[in-house]
Amino acid sequence: MPPDCWQRWQHPPEPGFLIEFQEWEQELQEISD
Repeated sequence: MPPDCWQRWQHPPEPGFLIEFQEWEQELQEISD
């Protein structure tokens, strides 16, 4: 059986997760600048 976290990736991500990921991406871009 795959890990629980891997099973979560098989399903569409939750809206809250997408928002957090977008904010995290913006922070990475600010750091790279």
